[in-house]
Amino acid sequence: MPLSIGKYYRDDVVCDVIDMDACNILLGRPWKFDVDATFKGRDNVILFSWNNHKIAMATIVPSKKSVEPKTKSSSFLTLISSEQELNEAIKEADYFCPIVLKGLLKTSKEENVIPPEVLSKFQELISDKLPNELPLLRDIQHHINLVHGASLPNLPHYRMSPKENDILREQIEELLQKGFITESLSPCAIPVLLVPKKDQSWRMCVDSRAITKITIKYRFPILQLEDMLDVLEDSKVFPKIDLHSGYHQIPIKPGDEWKTTFKSKEGLYKWLHLKKRASRAFETSLRSTFCTNKLLFFGFVVGENGIQVDDEKIKAILDWPTPKTVSEVRSFHGLATFYRRFVRHFSSIVAPITEYVKKGRFN
Repeated sequence: MPLSIGKYYRDDVVCDVIDMDACNILLGRPWKFDVDATFKGRDNVILFSWNNHKIAMATIVPSKKSVEPKTKSSSFLTLISSEQELNEAIKEADYFCPIVLKGLLKTSKEENVIPPEVLSKFQELISDKLPNELPLLRDIQHHINLVHGASLPNLPHYRMSPKENDILREQIEELLQKGFITESLSPCAIPVLLVPKKDQSWRMCVDSRAITKITIKYRFPILQLEDMLDVLEDSKVFPKIDLHSGYHQIPIKPGDEWKTTFKSKEGLYKWLHLKKRASRAFETSLRSTFCTNKLLFFGFVVGENGIQVDDEKIKAILDWPTPKTVSEVRSFHGLATFYRRFVRHFSSIVAPITEYVKKGRFN
């Protein structure tokens, strides 16, 4: 192909053609050999002679007389996110060069919002209140198998104050209306009690220890926390679904309801759907979050940047009072051990504490 450099160099050169977007010619060693070119490193200039003319190839230096844009501020780059800001920027600037960035900028305070049409479509699934009826009977049912020949417990109800009896009666009536429980004549009955909650209200709890002792515990594999965390690694977007009163959505196998009977001052009642945290409940069964870049998962913060320690847990460890008994040492040791994967040589660091805990004494 013909090649010309300046006024005097004209020649035909043989080139290898490469499929690429740029339209450049690379003059390599064969061309330099043919023209006997000399490279001056300090000046960054290539010199060679052609038909008794000395030719110099130098880099192009930008002109210092180029016009610079005038701006009122020290920065000539302005971030614009609306049409009004764009119009104002055009009026103030003598020279205006728009640069469009799509999908690259994201503020740290931006929240992932679920479109309203999606929320309205699944309104019955995200309601804060449970329907006053039983869920549909599905294939998954909770079985309660008792040890053959075991003595059935029939324990008296716990004595309560008049105020506590009124609170318990209201909660039982609410469960009756929802269809979660019904009256029972079972020969097996366990007591019920009230436990205070953080918001000063009361939670009805069934003392299932007696029936749990004679319930057959089936063995099954449970996912290890480390395995679950490994699965979440490299993920960017996270959902978390919390079933509202999730245990109540699991029905008791027909014929096993009498084994769930509990006793109050008013009478005997049996569960038609699983009561919270029954024995073996995990064999048949958290607040929902969608499209978030991080979430709290069993004491860990799992996000797009990997797995991190919950700041509240770190603060709890730092603010932990100095333990003075073996029991207090065990409590601190257990919390610190939970995050051992984040501490290099953790076992060596806590070895003295571990020895004290094993010996059952602490100085």
